Amino acid sequence: MKNFSIHVLFLLFIPAILLVSCGDDRFEEDIVVGEALTEARPISPAPGQRLQLNAGTPNAVIGFSWQAARSGLNSDVNYSVVIDRPGGDFSSPLLRVQGTTANSLNITHQQLNEALAGAGITEFSWSVEANNGTNKTITTVPNRVFATLFGVGITAFDYLFPEPNQRLDLDKITKRNEQIVFRWTAAVATNNSAVSYTWKAIAPGGDFNEPLLAIPSDNNGAATTLTTTHGQLVDLLGGINPSNGLHWIVEASVGDFNFAPKTQFVWFTVFDVPSLFVLGDATEAWWNNNDTDPIALNEISAGVFSTMLPLEGGKDIKFVMIRGSWDVNWGIPEVGPINENVEYELVSGGPNIRIPESGNWIITVDFTKGTFRAHKFRAPERMYLVGGSSSADWNPGNAIPFVKMAEGQFELYAYLRTSGFGFKFLQERDWAGDWGMKPGQPGVLEQDGEDNVSVPQDGFYRIQLNFFDMTYSVDPMTWGVIGSATPNGWGGDTDLEFTGGFGGYTWSAVIPLTDGEIKFRANADWGINFGDDGLNGSLEYNGANIPVSAGTYLVELILDPVTGYTYRLTAQ
Repeated sequence: MKNFSIHVLFLLFIPAILLVSCGDDRFEEDIVVGEALTEARPISPAPGQRLQLNAGTPNAVIGFSWQAARSGLNSDVNYSVVIDRPGGDFSSPLLRVQGTTANSLNITHQQLNEALAGAGITEFSWSVEANNGTNKTITTVPNRVFATLFGVGITAFDYLFPEPNQRLDLDKITKRNEQIVFRWTAAVATNNSAVSYTWKAIAPGGDFNEPLLAIPSDNNGAATTLTTTHGQLVDLLGGINPSNGLHWIVEASVGDFNFAPKTQFVWFTVFDVPSLFVLGDATEAWWNNNDTDPIALNEISAGVFSTMLPLEGGKDIKFVMIRGSWDVNWGIPEVGPINENVEYELVSGGPNIRIPESGNWIITVDFTKGTFRAHKFRAPERMYLVGGSSSADWNPGNAIPFVKMAEGQFELYAYLRTSGFGFKFLQERDWAGDWGMKPGQPGVLEQDGEDNVSVPQDGFYRIQLNFFDMTYSVDPMTWGVIGSATPNGWGGDTDLEFTGGFGGYTWSAVIPLTDGEIKFRANADWGINFGDDGLNGSLEYNGANIPVSAGTYLVELILDPVTGYTYRLTAQ
């Protein structure tokens, strides 16, 4: 029996040694035995946090929480939150709020404001008093917190739409202009001042101090609504993944005071077609739906795509939304050759679209109506130049006619400026059916969604249009005279100067000539040269040499698209 008692005493002595030897860090995972009680650890409000006390919601609460204390008696621990001045020892706290065995409790805005205002402070320390019935501890390192005391306050208000966690189905195409209205009840300022509202949104995990979106409510922030449309909201979401949703608040403001009653969550589905591609054995892409071959259509307005491209008759096309993926594709309900300018219903995953004959086809896909149509392009009979960089300005009635060189091919010589926002090409002296540059592809003609064409510097240019390969060129030109009768003979040009002025077409110089022949050529090269096959004053490309007699002449080259390409030799 004596040995047994010694063993028991020794075993009881070991925990006592452990308790004496443990450090004073109250947050270590101690093994608590006997009547010992560790300190509770304050968590929230966190050190340095600022609390905004709202006189408009005096009974609203601020949650205080802490890591529970541990009792060696394995008994319940009761807690109180005590609030004191910074540096105070909590022996006579400004406020004590008795809690329960839970490791959290709430203090109202009114309670906290009265305690702090009575002491004339806006900074305080808070600690947790723990009691297991035998021992009592108080946190020795309290959390130090700031507060904005009651001034002008704003009453609580409710969010009406969307409901919490509601899904909004956005349709950027068919419902682009249909309204979506965020709604809430009115807030009231305690001084009866006007309240303004800002709708704010963040991605999950974001911070409302740095919102993704911050938009005043309707009526410049005065209304209790924020009105958007399907299209606007999709555009606002931008690169945000809509399936992840948004957290949103409405922040009510009076002067410098801001108040948001709660945070709401909304998530989205979006119907949008950001891009569209065509492929099929009627195209150069064949059926190779890889990352490069399908041909992009131009988006000429939201959900409407169009382009012109050469298609082979008796073969098929389809549309896909993503290069390299067949997951989203469209055809039409009918099998067999299509008819021109007939609107066909677009069918997701539907049959191929059969092209009736080879040629350049203008195809249009309109998701706002869910339709497809196509018509074969016929080359225009006439073309005109219009634009602020030309002498026609942007007035179609003054448009300058091109010279028709062959079926579907036109050219024009003109002086062009860098100012005036460029120029475009018209089929009539009217804006209907105007042409320009395919976006991002200089030299390619485009009729839908086209950009203006421009020049890099002021000067005299040759413009060529080719509607069989859908290209254009704008090449700078200088002109000279060459030939046996000129000072340089056939070995080099004698330069002409542009004397026509803006809107003119004349190049000229006074040149001493000998008996012999001359020709006109551009850019000191034989690639573009004029002669006179009929010796009648009319110029032809690669025409016959022009005979001259010795003398000094005013030599004039006139490249007028209306009167024709001519020249004059006037003796001086």
